Amino acid sequence: MSGSVKMKKWLPFIVVFIALGILLQCFKYHFFYIEQLRIFLFDKGYLLGCLGAPAGFSGIVADFLTQAYRFPLCGPLITAGLLTLIAILTSSVLKKVCGNDSFFILGLLPAILAISDVLNIGYNHSGLVAEIIMLAFLLLIINIKSEKKRLLISILSVIAVYWLCGSAALILALSVILWKLVKDPGKAVYYLIPLLLVPLMAWAATAAGLTSGFKTTLLPDNYYTDPGNMPWTRFLFWGCIPVIVPVVSLFRNKEWSKSAKTSSLTLQACLVAGAAVFAVNGIDKDLYNFETADTFVRNKEWNRILELYRSKPETHNKIMVSLVDLALAENGNLAEDLFKYGQYGCEALMPGSNPDILTSSVGSELYWSMGMVGLSQRMAFEQDMYAAGIHNPRALQRLIRTNLVFGEYDIAEKYISLMEKCPAYRKWAKSQRQFLNDEAVVADTELDGLRRCLPDTTFLGEVAGLDMDLRKVIDSNPEHTQSIQYLQSIFLLDKDLSSLMAMLNEYYGTEAMTSLPTPVQEAITILADSNNMPDLLVKYPVESSVKKRFRNFKSAMTSGPSSPKALKKSLREKFGDTFWYYAFFLNDGNNE
Repeated sequence: MSGSVKMKKWLPFIVVFIALGILLQCFKYHFFYIEQLRIFLFDKGYLLGCLGAPAGFSGIVADFLTQAYRFPLCGPLITAGLLTLIAILTSSVLKKVCGNDSFFILGLLPAILAISDVLNIGYNHSGLVAEIIMLAFLLLIINIKSEKKRLLISILSVIAVYWLCGSAALILALSVILWKLVKDPGKAVYYLIPLLLVPLMAWAATAAGLTSGFKTTLLPDNYYTDPGNMPWTRFLFWGCIPVIVPVVSLFRNKEWSKSAKTSSLTLQACLVAGAAVFAVNGIDKDLYNFETADTFVRNKEWNRILELYRSKPETHNKIMVSLVDLALAENGNLAEDLFKYGQYGCEALMPGSNPDILTSSVGSELYWSMGMVGLSQRMAFEQDMYAAGIHNPRALQRLIRTNLVFGEYDIAEKYISLMEKCPAYRKWAKSQRQFLNDEAVVADTELDGLRRCLPDTTFLGEVAGLDMDLRKVIDSNPEHTQSIQYLQSIFLLDKDLSSLMAMLNEYYGTEAMTSLPTPVQEAITILADSNNMPDLLVKYPVESSVKKRFRNFKSAMTSGPSSPKALKKSLREKFGDTFWYYAFFLNDGNNE
């Protein structure tokens, strides 16, 4: 085959790869996010543990590839490569059963349908590896000419695919028997043997304790982190091969007229295009916005979180506000700019007591920012528990850093040794060994600052309330500015002005609080006005611009529209960024 002919043969797939790469790059933050949910280790125990159970091999391959997703372009390009390989193998299978390239475009269908899976946070990319291996075995079986040899190879292939890839073996067995029903109905009954082998192996593996359940290991469920929340669309991806293979085989060696061929190609193109639109439209955009913001948190790109919130109204939800507040705190502006962003009360400001796969990482970051190292560590444990694989590398990084802060060097060293077995994190893990002594920790600005928060915070947090915990951090390290910002914000969001004043009496004028943020000044004006206490404005100096704006707010309150709804709308336009508007018009859970 000449070079030009080879190029012509592979050019369509090169185009497919480039198109998929560009499309998936539009969702690059999804790949950055899911990378942290799994870890690959060059470790004998890990490798043997995986290979000792069904689908272990495909899991190892997927984990190996997924670790590279933390680097730019790698996630979209590797995934595009896997999807293109699925398209190549599917097209080869269809060409073999049809006898020509009439259904080349239809061969793209499984790869296109898989897009909705690969952009699902609960999907394990071992499913893509499994599909590739399954298609390779299917192509092998179809190419065999001897019927006895084909049946034997079918049985062995189903066994091999089940052990290597899990439930993809069911798709293989179904595809073969349905193809035989069309090609040679009289001999199709023999292929019930490999088909019945799959549930038999699933039962045996479940009985032996190698899998979590019969249904999970028989159906595509084992390629999803949470089988209870799997999208129904998974059956489209996994079910299309057993459907299109026998359908295409009906047209084997068929002579096509020019118009019929054009109509067929048009229909195939419309089907694939429709599948692409369906797959992309099925993406959870709210979840993707969170994945985007969480990536910014991981990279400490605080201003980009604020830009995302401002540019996309659909991000105005509680978990996003938590990340916005974190960004403000890290920039040193939380107390000052608190009400420039829609707030949901303390429920959004503070981590929940029952974290899940999404909020555990948020909680760990929030507590780390507050200086609550123990609680950050607890959330990191929760985060690691929700790992789709055996560990969450991001959680392990936080566990290393928290143990360094605590001076638990033996524990930190164990986590470092574990991460050194992961190629993608080996360099970072080695860099942490320098901190396995007090002198190095004290010399590091972040670690030393958080260690100085510890003397009065080595206790079980949240027993007396987060506000009391933050006071202990402030008393231990008044230079840790995020703590006082969060404490002020808690009282403001709770509209707890008595506690706010008690805090001011304790900390204003000290090293911990040298100035009054504008929202605090606005709270003072409310107290001074409602209690006829003008001396408060002397004790806690309120800027003249704040006093003037408060008078304008009161005037607008009394002279505004009589309808509460219209009045709220009118005041939001002029005073929506103030504590006054929040105090009078917003309730917990409502930021509009």
